[in-house]
Amino acid sequence: MTVPPTPTDEVARLQALHRYGILDTAPEEPFDNIARLAMTICGTAAADIAFIDDHRSWFKARINFPHAEVDRACALCNLAIQDAQGLVLADAWADPRLAGFPALHAEPPVRLFAGMPIVTPDGHAIGALCVMDPAPRALAPAAIEALRLLARQVVTELELRREVRERDRAEAGRRVADENFRRLVETMQEGVRVRDAHGVLTYVNPKLCELFGYTREEMLGQPVEAFMDAAEAARFRQCEMALATGDTSSFEFSAHHRDGHLIRVLVHPQPMSGADGAACGDFAVLTDVTALHTARRALEAARTSLEARVRERTGELESALREQRRAHEARRLYERIVEVSGDALACVSAQFRYLAVNTAFERFVGLPRAQILGRTVADVVGEALFERELRPRQQQALAGEQVHEVYWIDLPRRGRICVDVRYTPDYDPAGAVIGFVAAIREVTKRAQIEAELARQTRLLRGIVETAPVLVMVTDGDGRVELFNRACETLTGIDCTTALGRDLRTLLVPPDEQAAITARLAVIAAGGEVEPHENHWRAADGGQRLIEWHCAPLPGEPGPRLLGVGVDVTDARRAEQTLRESRTRLRTLTARLHSAREDERRAIARELHDEIGQTLTGLKIDVSEVLRRLPRGDPELVERMRSALMLVDESIDTLRRVTHGLHPPMLEDLGLEAAIEWQVEEYARRTGAEYRLHLDADDLEPDRERDTAVYRMLQEALTNISRHARASRVDVGLERHGRSLVLEVIDDGHGIDTTAIDAASSIGLMGMRERAAAFGGIVAISRAAGGGTALRVHLPLRGAASGREVGLDQGRTGG
Repeated sequence: MTVPPTPTDEVARLQALHRYGILDTAPEEPFDNIARLAMTICGTAAADIAFIDDHRSWFKARINFPHAEVDRACALCNLAIQDAQGLVLADAWADPRLAGFPALHAEPPVRLFAGMPIVTPDGHAIGALCVMDPAPRALAPAAIEALRLLARQVVTELELRREVRERDRAEAGRRVADENFRRLVETMQEGVRVRDAHGVLTYVNPKLCELFGYTREEMLGQPVEAFMDAAEAARFRQCEMALATGDTSSFEFSAHHRDGHLIRVLVHPQPMSGADGAACGDFAVLTDVTALHTARRALEAARTSLEARVRERTGELESALREQRRAHEARRLYERIVEVSGDALACVSAQFRYLAVNTAFERFVGLPRAQILGRTVADVVGEALFERELRPRQQQALAGEQVHEVYWIDLPRRGRICVDVRYTPDYDPAGAVIGFVAAIREVTKRAQIEAELARQTRLLRGIVETAPVLVMVTDGDGRVELFNRACETLTGIDCTTALGRDLRTLLVPPDEQAAITARLAVIAAGGEVEPHENHWRAADGGQRLIEWHCAPLPGEPGPRLLGVGVDVTDARRAEQTLRESRTRLRTLTARLHSAREDERRAIARELHDEIGQTLTGLKIDVSEVLRRLPRGDPELVERMRSALMLVDESIDTLRRVTHGLHPPMLEDLGLEAAIEWQVEEYARRTGAEYRLHLDADDLEPDRERDTAVYRMLQEALTNISRHARASRVDVGLERHGRSLVLEVIDDGHGIDTTAIDAASSIGLMGMRERAAAFGGIVAISRAAGGGTALRVHLPLRGAASGREVGLDQGRTGG
């Protein structure tokens, strides 16, 4: 099987794929329809739409195709994205590139295969539209071209999905602007009113209600003339006629406050037009200028003294006018925002007929506004949906209730979707419900995500509860928020009892509570807590040692601490027992080595004193006999000379044996002399060259330590002569600070790394035990130029720093 190469733009291609957020999403009808259309046009048995990430081919739509995803290396569509013209195979079995592809011979098999790459607007092939059939045949050129056009349609659908996501974010911003505008109008210190084309008030803000002394409910639905006398009402209508001709000049009128006193009001009107451009009413900012009229009457009596104050007041009014104009612009902006709002908005009468809808509602039901207005809800969404789902809730709104629910519906032209619906009653001036306002938002994706989140939460809770380790969560003050079943089993405290309790007083011994408090403080400061151990009171009344791994959990109102713990009480006891056993074993080994050296020393002394004296006496006697033999018997003289040579050889052999058992120079001349003699003996015995570097002249004698170093050198040289086939060996003994270092390096064929720690390497184990008895270590490795390097480091107690000497001061021999 030939694995296609990775595209040269793989990084940019994957970025383009992930930008669409399409992977691992639920099936969608537009993509299924495209795949089904491709299968129909090409007359094949199966079709799919595949998107290819870094390791798999995932299928967004699949018609008669059994797999949700396959490995990228085994996917035919991975070949399709390599060529801008796509991949069309009349018989895939005959293509040598596909030999061994498992997908070709699955059930059903694939003989005919055609795949067109799905190419993004910036030129990256992120997937393929594929058709397959078990029978080999050639596709018509028109079918291939249609397949290529459908692949482009997939890109169009992807771009549309991305635009919808971006539009949702914009709609959220518009809702914030809408709320800010509402707050601005409601908190203005000037009166604001809106009238429809018939002169009836449709909106008043709190300041206007305060100005006239009536409630909002009492003013809405009334004409402004209702608050004037007849003369003022006639003049007010003349001003309205001027407004209709485009004159937006400010004017004043007199009105009666609810308590009967007369007020003077300055009006700044502005006309309003509907979506079709026709006049639909007006809005105005009203300022109480009663005090200003009083000032004007007083001005006639004291014009000079009050002139400055009049100018100041005029400036204030001009500033207020500018503010009112800005408020008018904000109101117009608010109306535009409502029109382009992402929420589908509709005004419905008590007879369930649509009176007004916005653009989002047209998109929601899939019909133009002309086919919605005046029709009933049942006409637009279907009788079945209206009777089963909508009528009960809308009747609640007609009864004066605020209704807010989230539920699933089967909407014509849309399919099954989840909606967030608010029904708000609409009242006439008399307070009777005349309909309702519906605000609808599609939340299908959110509902699916919430369902998946709930499933993941249940799964996580199941894992936590059944985990064999301790899992606990506390807040920043140490109060328990999660206590899994393993915690209950260990402590004998059920979760209900533990929740809300302080962890420290509930389970931790008093002497360890301060450490827990310190760790909680680290978490609160945003730091991380290293793994640690502390004791818990167990169900049997004893204490258990717990090893904790903790991590901070961000959230409100503050950080929390997640702890995952393992009961290591038995493990720590076993470790302590093992350490004590090893200590006793090493003590025993040290005593065994000491006893062995004492025995060797005694045997060597016995051989030297007894047998050595005997051989010496024998040599003297044989020499005397040889001197006295008559020269006339040459055969006897030769025999005695041979006996004398045999005695000499026996003395040499005895000397080597006694030195091997315990070199006397180790005690008489020190460690350096003993090492030098041992290396020279090795060179004489094997014929190898050597280099010796000794730099420990000022080392204080220590019989046990010196003997251990000598025996380790002896063992190393023995191993080299037996196994290494070395022609050269370098031996060094140096003092580095408070350590004594023995180094032996050969140029042999090198030690087998598996033998370094093997149980059969008795000699290496003996060296490690000797070094461990003095707190030292033995390091064995392959040398840089071949061969083996052995280094022994032994600490010196109470020793001064040794001198440093270069290797050029060593001695060489051959």
